[in-house]
Amino acid sequence: MTGRNVEIKARASDFERQLSKAAELSDGRPERLLQQDTFFGCREGRLKLRRFSESEGELIFYERPDDTGPSESRYMRSPTGDPASLKELLSRSLGIVGTVVKTRTVFLAGRSRLHFDEVEGLGRFIEIEVVLQPGEGLDAGVAVARRLMDGLGISEDDLVDRAYIDLLPRASEPEPNGPEPDAAPGPEGGAMPSIVVRDMDPKTEYYVSACTHVDESAETDAAAAGRLSFLKENYDGGVRAKVALEDGRPLGFLFVMPIELCPWGPLGADLACVPCLFVTPDETGKGAGAALLEAAEEEARQQGMKGMVLQAYYWDFWFMPASYFEKHGYQEAARKGDYGILWKAFDTSAEPPRFLEPSYEFRPIEAKVVVDLFWNEFCLTSGVEAARVRDVASEFGDAVVLNEYKAEDRETFVEHQISRAIYVNGKEIGWGYEAPKEGVREAIQAALDEA
Repeated sequence: MTGRNVEIKARASDFERQLSKAAELSDGRPERLLQQDTFFGCREGRLKLRRFSESEGELIFYERPDDTGPSESRYMRSPTGDPASLKELLSRSLGIVGTVVKTRTVFLAGRSRLHFDEVEGLGRFIEIEVVLQPGEGLDAGVAVARRLMDGLGISEDDLVDRAYIDLLPRASEPEPNGPEPDAAPGPEGGAMPSIVVRDMDPKTEYYVSACTHVDESAETDAAAAGRLSFLKENYDGGVRAKVALEDGRPLGFLFVMPIELCPWGPLGADLACVPCLFVTPDETGKGAGAALLEAAEEEARQQGMKGMVLQAYYWDFWFMPASYFEKHGYQEAARKGDYGILWKAFDTSAEPPRFLEPSYEFRPIEAKVVVDLFWNEFCLTSGVEAARVRDVASEFGDAVVLNEYKAEDRETFVEHQISRAIYVNGKEIGWGYEAPKEGVREAIQAALDEA
């Protein structure tokens, strides 16, 4: 279906009063709708998938100038009975730009539609759409739009020149691992960069699996291969890697997965976990982090999750800072000192996540040094560290017994609730970063000397 409208968008100056005026102007009772519009990358105009329910949606392409109007809008609409599958197809091929969620009250007034929108994250707005007949000029539609503006008490100062997706505060926010920008990051007072989010594909899988450490070292590449294996093997289970792109160039990435599959913690049920959100330091301040987080939340909703969860830091740390996620509506579920679990519930039946409670018991072996290695394939640092521990342990031959506890083995993980740790004869060793071979070697030698 194709068509043309004359349209205006305006901030509601007095929403309730203007609703009453719309009821007086309309031809009947209004319809109230919950709409979720997902926007995709598009060379011209805008492309969005409007989801009404699990079995009803509509793909809409439209072109309208960014001015306050009244302006002409040309559109094409195509209904779908499977919006989830269509969204998956479009997100993989075009990338998701963002999502607008709103409650819309629709009045019909002659050939015009009056939309009273309550938009999440933006507030209350009014739209007027005057339907044009084939071949009809703009002047008649503009005249109708202006009469309705007068009837609803909409002034020129109330008019808005952009789509809701462009008004959402994504691009000007600081990134989770970057400083507050001194000024808007757009070029010379102009437009923000166009960022799209796509699922990891063959072009970006090395960037993601290597945690941006492309061509750094053989051991990093080996650990990256393990991470990639985890991502691909668990894709059907709901594990996703999202990549933010600007003109095809990756800016950062995020992982989102069912909490039941996350080898990093915390514990819970029916929640989507974000164990890692990273934006390349040189690319911060562009809104990539916010776009990634938004895409993750959409993924979680699509998978039927009851909420989002992540672990974050309250001290001045570049990785997963709690203050960043709190700005995006995440709330504290649990806290231990400077380390916390944050979550955002989608459903009132969602149960809060909980911290891991590590359980480790050293089991000595006579005349041997026992190394207990807890690790996970998902974390690149842990993968590198595990390989180093294996190499060093092998240097001592039969004098060392190496026990491995892999967090991807869910039964093992739930039993011990340890995602990453090294114990030498029951004593934990660690450096924060990947354990250096020399440090592991010294710890094992010291245990042998004590024997």
